[in-house]
Amino acid sequence: MAGGNSISQKREKAAVPGPSGRTARVRWWLRRPRVIIPVAVAALVLVATGVRYLLDDGMSGPSGPFPRPVATQAPAGVPQLVATTPEGPGRMQIYGGVAINGALKFFGGRGDAVRAVGIATGRTYWKYKQKHAQPIGLDRTTGDVYVDGRHDLVKINVRTGRIRWSRPTPGYFPNEHAIVSGTGTLVIFDDYGSGGDMTGIDPVTGRTRWTSAHSCDKVKRTTVVVGGTLAMACGLADDVVRGVDLATGKQRWQQEQSSDFSVLDDGQGHVAVSAKDGFDLLDPATGKVLRHHLTKGEVTVAFSDGMRLSACALGKSRGMCGSDADTGERLWSSAFPGHPAGYVPGDPGNRAYATVADGRVYSLSAIDTPQREVDQIVVFDLRTGRRLADWSLDGLTMSQVPLTIADGVLAVHKDDVAGAVGLYADRPDLHRTRHLFFQ
Repeated sequence: MAGGNSISQKREKAAVPGPSGRTARVRWWLRRPRVIIPVAVAALVLVATGVRYLLDDGMSGPSGPFPRPVATQAPAGVPQLVATTPEGPGRMQIYGGVAINGALKFFGGRGDAVRAVGIATGRTYWKYKQKHAQPIGLDRTTGDVYVDGRHDLVKINVRTGRIRWSRPTPGYFPNEHAIVSGTGTLVIFDDYGSGGDMTGIDPVTGRTRWTSAHSCDKVKRTTVVVGGTLAMACGLADDVVRGVDLATGKQRWQQEQSSDFSVLDDGQGHVAVSAKDGFDLLDPATGKVLRHHLTKGEVTVAFSDGMRLSACALGKSRGMCGSDADTGERLWSSAFPGHPAGYVPGDPGNRAYATVADGRVYSLSAIDTPQREVDQIVVFDLRTGRRLADWSLDGLTMSQVPLTIADGVLAVHKDDVAGAVGLYADRPDLHRTRHLFFQ
């Protein structure tokens, strides 16, 4: 009996009944702190260094009412620099009162995400969190922004933050000519080297309609959609203009060109090919040259309301000229202020650029200052050529599309690694410049 009691006492010490009547066994890992503590520390480190993105991707917001546009029209005089944003691999977009941009860590942002931020307030309206995400295009007819997530393309409604669709993409295309919104077809370029693939997508569903190869280098590529044709100016390896059927992706025509040229929409149903000392008007369906214009000392930079705008040589200076788009008759000319940088008599310059909004021409030109060469913005009246305003920038713009105007805001894109996009508007009540996406 004594032996039996001893065995029973040992069992009672080894197994203690729990509250539920079941036997609670001592867990093995509670006896091994040397194992569990390093595992816990490693888990915390992983979360702190990026694994959180696997659990936290997606949309947060919108927060509050949708911000109103900063201004009712594009700047008429010397405007205020109301905000700056970093110029990342994608393309900053403006819609209503928000700026939509990515915030990569090496640009000083708070993480890998695309945010819609109030330009006047600096407050985040919504945030779409996905690694390496950048905006690359905007459909103004529907109010949707296209976001490149490195290996997928996402369509998001700006006002609601609703994700319309998401689809995989074969590569990475963060450049300002990566996406073209045409009539009923969205075209994306997957660039590698001097060529790549282009894919036609249904903008409503995100489904692929067609895919075809292209050999159009992104560094020199400019595009325009006219009458169901995507016209592409291809430089470097191939100095040609190609016309592609938006419905099928098949090439319709090809025109050889000299170097330093671009394609424009003349606003009258033609593709305009602009080069130094002349421009051609092409039939978008066939590529046939309908008219050839010699414009010695001019480079055509824009068309608007029946007028052709060109950077032109004016004696010992450079300036902007306005001509009748049909007859070619020069209607006005106005010189840029300041001393033109690196001026060669009779040369209109190869960095000329202009855009038009609200009856005004916004042009970009380089001038020499005592310290260095800088760019300046000059504003002209579209009809008369009267100079309305001018101001200098801090340095030079490097982007192929340095000026964009949307919802009353003039955006000046520098497009270098450390550069910022300056957002200008007629808002004298805003006394300080907000630095968006840098927080």
